[in-house]
Amino acid sequence: MKASEKARMWACLAASGALAVAGCSSSIAGQARPDSSPEAKQAETGIALQNLTTAPAKAMTYAGQPVYDACAIMNPFLMRQAGFVINPEKTFTQKKFTGDDGPPAPGAVTYDPSGTHISPEPASECLMAGKDDKYNLSLSIDQKQYESTDLSSDRDTVWRLATNSEAQQSVQSHTVSHETRGDVQIYVTMGTPVYPDEYQVYFFWGGDQYWATLDMHASDYGTAEDTPGITKNPTDALKFLTDQVAGKLAAGPDKVGHSKYAYGAPWNTPTACDVYKPEDWGLSFTDDTASGRVQEQSSIGPVQLTADPQDPGRGPWNYVWSSCYRMNHANTGNLVNQDGLTVQIDTYDNVEGATYSDHVSCRPHTDGPDGPPPEETNAKLGDGDTCWVPTGGSPHLVFKVGRHVVTMWAFKHEDYQQPTLNAVFGRVVNKIVDRVKQIP
Repeated sequence: MKASEKARMWACLAASGALAVAGCSSSIAGQARPDSSPEAKQAETGIALQNLTTAPAKAMTYAGQPVYDACAIMNPFLMRQAGFVINPEKTFTQKKFTGDDGPPAPGAVTYDPSGTHISPEPASECLMAGKDDKYNLSLSIDQKQYESTDLSSDRDTVWRLATNSEAQQSVQSHTVSHETRGDVQIYVTMGTPVYPDEYQVYFFWGGDQYWATLDMHASDYGTAEDTPGITKNPTDALKFLTDQVAGKLAAGPDKVGHSKYAYGAPWNTPTACDVYKPEDWGLSFTDDTASGRVQEQSSIGPVQLTADPQDPGRGPWNYVWSSCYRMNHANTGNLVNQDGLTVQIDTYDNVEGATYSDHVSCRPHTDGPDGPPPEETNAKLGDGDTCWVPTGGSPHLVFKVGRHVVTMWAFKHEDYQQPTLNAVFGRVVNKIVDRVKQIP
């Protein structure tokens, strides 16, 4: 990716999350490890994102019900074990409501028929792309406590798609198989209006409390002239994934744990939501008791930044990125009511790459196809250039701390008006700077 392309990339990431880092160096992998370790195997395939998930002594709950974490079950390394070829520049996405061991936050799962979303979000969701977008996996887990009271048929709708031929015909799918493993019922269908060869595996367990859907798309098996996107027969890959998911769902949320990922050497950095923390939400949005929902996105492996032609002899540099978008619950209804803040961090393998990226992002340029130039800010953040970058949507605040380039943006345009601007950004940004400085 060229520097000019990277500067324009911010607009494409406006719907994603932000990178935040907490002082958790003890959990960051950086020491040499045996070649047989999972980390070494991941490095060989370009998977820089390491799975640090551990099962807690006690599962978190939401409205008294234990919470499952989809990305504690699904991860890029499991995707590779299933036979998918990994493109390290693809994105690993985690979405979930935040378990809070208490009653739902106000408006947690309310449904607004005038809103752009007509159904509540899954309690937890994990999405990955392999070689390209024709090879992807997603796992969504739903549970009764997150279901909208105005859409009490949500589980019934999924049940019909899994078991009813008329409902399947409406989405151009058909039944492949059905089995029961202990408490878990498993239904497999195939076909969508877009991808006739896409599989859906439906899991139902815990009475009417839990249900989940595994989607697997693996086109053109073995037909690519270069490396195929999947090296196993799709039915074998599906069986492997079904076994893995069913076993973990049956084990219970306390055994599954809560997802936690970090980048190994040479980046040695945690991912976004370890820095932009749940308790930071109230610093920016005091009218809401809790952020309620979070979306974290991360590059599976390193991305390359190349210098623009007018900067000969510079780079290229490698970096990994992660973003954390914390939002209120209103995304399940009318987006007019949604509020949220994103923090993204690009971590380079050396300071020079971060310095160049930060400087190019804040470099004035002539008005033209790229839009208006960045605007300098009086606030001095970090140790490099600080600026607001216009994107065509919400402007992005960009600054550098060491080998990390941090970008922050808010969801609502109103959050950029004084004095709200200082409240939304100002109360959080110094915490972000301090935490990023703690990364070794």
